Amino acid sequence: MRILMMTNTYFPIVGGLEQSIASFSEEFKTLGHEVLIVTPAFGGAPVEEQGVIRLPAFQKFNRTIFSVNFPVSRLLTQLMKEFSPDIIHSHCPFFMGDFALRLSRQHAIPLVFTYHTMFEEYAHDLPVQNEGVKRFMVKLAAGYADLVDRLIVPCESVQEILLKRGVKTPMEVVPTGIDLERFSKGDGKGFREQNHIPPDALVIGHAGRLASEKNLDFLIHCMVEALKKDERVHALIVGKGSSEKMIKDTFQEAGLQERVHLVGVLHYQHLVDAYFAMDVFAFASLSETQGIVLIEAMASGAPVVALDAPGARDMVQDGSNGRLLMEMDQPGFSEALLWVLHRAFEETQAIKQAARTTAGEYTIGASAKRMLEIYEDARSKKTVSVGKRNSSQFLLWWQLKAEWDIYRNYVKSIATSIFEGNFKKTEPVKIKDTAVKSEGFSPESAAPENAASGGAVKTAAPAPSSAGKPEPDRYVMTEDGKRIAFVHIQGGFSRVIIIAPGFYNNKDTVLFKSMADAFSKEYDVIVFDFRGHGKSSDVFTWTALEQKDLRAITDYAKENGYEKIGVIGFSLGAAIALIEASFHQNIDSVIAVSSPAELGKIDFHFWEKDMWRDLRLNFGVKGRGKGVRPGSLALQKIRPYDVVDKISPTPVLFLHGEKDWLVKLSHSQLLFEKAKDPKVLTILEDGGHAERMFDAFPDQFMKICLDRFRETLSPRALPVEDPGAAFKGA
Repeated sequence: MRILMMTNTYFPIVGGLEQSIASFSEEFKTLGHEVLIVTPAFGGAPVEEQGVIRLPAFQKFNRTIFSVNFPVSRLLTQLMKEFSPDIIHSHCPFFMGDFALRLSRQHAIPLVFTYHTMFEEYAHDLPVQNEGVKRFMVKLAAGYADLVDRLIVPCESVQEILLKRGVKTPMEVVPTGIDLERFSKGDGKGFREQNHIPPDALVIGHAGRLASEKNLDFLIHCMVEALKKDERVHALIVGKGSSEKMIKDTFQEAGLQERVHLVGVLHYQHLVDAYFAMDVFAFASLSETQGIVLIEAMASGAPVVALDAPGARDMVQDGSNGRLLMEMDQPGFSEALLWVLHRAFEETQAIKQAARTTAGEYTIGASAKRMLEIYEDARSKKTVSVGKRNSSQFLLWWQLKAEWDIYRNYVKSIATSIFEGNFKKTEPVKIKDTAVKSEGFSPESAAPENAASGGAVKTAAPAPSSAGKPEPDRYVMTEDGKRIAFVHIQGGFSRVIIIAPGFYNNKDTVLFKSMADAFSKEYDVIVFDFRGHGKSSDVFTWTALEQKDLRAITDYAKENGYEKIGVIGFSLGAAIALIEASFHQNIDSVIAVSSPAELGKIDFHFWEKDMWRDLRLNFGVKGRGKGVRPGSLALQKIRPYDVVDKISPTPVLFLHGEKDWLVKLSHSQLLFEKAKDPKVLTILEDGGHAERMFDAFPDQFMKICLDRFRETLSPRALPVEDPGAAFKGA
């Protein structure tokens, strides 16, 4: 296959995008394919490069290191004739990206686009800098993504963002992998000696382009604070860029210039040796879509401390292979660095091994093979006859359409930059910056007590929230690496209720917010999104893997010291709660609301009037925020009916609506009959499906649930009175 790569930036610029293109290209060539890279000219680029064509360009655009290519359509036409590519792969949504779109349309060749960068974070490189310009960049990149045949994203976090921005082009998650063998052996001791770093120093490292979009001002001040607190700590910084002077000045002003080591750009084994010289890798960028340096550092055994941002959140598991900070808090970040550096030897080795295990999931060989499969699929679905390819009328039509699509995308982007409209609703929540207000931070509260064993992290407990003030979103990682979003309402209670919404629902819907508020009068409350829902990552697997999501949440609750944990699940969320409770992990009481006994036995009918009455509530205020990203139905699942008898001695209440149109009452009756004591079945008269009972009869619903939790979560909860009771609510 002949693959044409088109990019605005390439070596000698050093960054993740450039490294990604080089890594994939080399692997493609190894597999027997031809690759040609087309990019603007840059100062310092080699005079002769095999497989690279440099186009004439305006260099150092707006006094940056970047170049903007001249419009050279004749040269590109000649290139297409000589190279005759089978696929065009664009790596930028403008300039060279526009040329890639034109060539794709003119020659009927599939166009693949990799969304490498959060482009809005680079608005500072433009002559005009304001929020309107950022909106323009977001809209332009998203609009371009909808003009290509296949869209590649390096991680699931970016996929979520683009889905929220309305991108409809088929997306595939293909991270840039690395050569694991290359990063498995390094001479950290020799590198330290060569760069005058004491052999017993504790080294905080960083590598990458040293530029403002990497959030280096924040990162460097965190490093300085860590160095001040421990005189054994040194800083090792690999790379070059416009922020070098700021870095040197900051360390010098703090009197720490002797303990910072800027070694410039490193390649090949020198870079690997630098990673091996680091004890922890620090990363604060908010503009990445993956962060290849994170994989390289982990492959070399360096734990990572990073901010919760796209790319980092997909790799860093807080307390396992490093630390992931949910807020941009300077004291918190520096304490996290010191937490890693101050671990005992056994803990340090466990964290290093976890980092290497994570890196093992990112091999360039596997990534390249997946990319080639996507290329082939795109080619098979864009077959154009030879006659049409040679038809001047056909080519003229697609040339005009390409120009129109590019023009329309720019016009829409300009309109968005002027008129904000619903723009904010499509944007991810920015990480909270507490750099100014950090008085309430407690270093001790930031350190996960059992992090080395992979447990959930205990975060600082804030004071009870004032009425009406929304709780911040938090995240935990599941054992299979999925990011689960949750809200933790803390009122100082020793017992906690975990709410598990059902299919198509999430923690931010009106009914579940109201329910959480009602429970919070007597308990702390955690409401979370299952995978494929709300702000959690990945896709919904129809109860096949969601048990891991609930387990990550209960682990988090246990690590926060709660004496008792109650779980209330709704519909499929109830089924998942029953399955997890059968494993006897951290759950002290279960309420299963409208649980199916078996997913395949859900039998509803479209003509039932209760169905249409309930479906109306999926619209308007009560339906706001609902949705799901469904996955495969083919995965093997555990049936609640098969394991419900294993829940005992954990008490379980089956709560079902008499008029549940979706999951018939017979499901809870079957589960109740199979379950062992202590158990109760409550049937709510005139009640509908799942959370609809709370909506229609809030007082009665809450009384049933609160009475049950008071009974089963009290210090002397067992044995439960009247085990095996079944009754019909009034």
